[in-house]
Amino acid sequence: MYEGEVARWRALMIDAVRPVASLPLLLSGGIDSGTLLAAALACGARPACYVFQLGGVESEDARAARSMALTLGCSLSTVESPRTLDRLVADVQVVTKFIGHGQKTHVQCCHPVLHLVRRLREDGHECAVIGTGGVVEDARACAVILGRDGEAAARAHRRERLLGTGPSATNSMIALARSLGVEMVQPYAE
Repeated sequence: MYEGEVARWRALMIDAVRPVASLPLLLSGGIDSGTLLAAALACGARPACYVFQLGGVESEDARAARSMALTLGCSLSTVESPRTLDRLVADVQVVTKFIGHGQKTHVQCCHPVLHLVRRLREDGHECAVIGTGGVVEDARACAVILGRDGEAAARAHRRERLLGTGPSATNSMIALARSLGVEMVQPYAE
């Protein structure tokens, strides 16, 4: 039974990614974006990948993203934010003004979006794939809804949580990117 569920999940992921497989992918080096990259590859695409780096310091996640892209034959552009106090303060001010609060998770998630979107625009992209929220975001509530109300209700909840106007960091990142001229596609909402 477990193998059947894995095959079903894999097929669902590939189906969700197929329409956007050739779009640029924000590759953090984590499970969510790595899974989206694998699904894009399964669709026959080799998306251009983008990773964020703060002040020239390559994080473990950025190293993982670089390894994924190199191993799988995808291009990887590193987008860097200067690690100066003035730049960080200015970025946080922009983000908190936009989202209307200073909740740490939202600010930390939106900060890279400022710089990634600028690079995407410079590279001529108006749309990109974002993989936040796939594994962790609201998983407990989805499991409860799935068990209680079924798959359609769980999907509706995820769509609202990941793409609605609710208070998730994913929604804040998508809204910020949109305000800067790049539409973020979130396959995990499906």
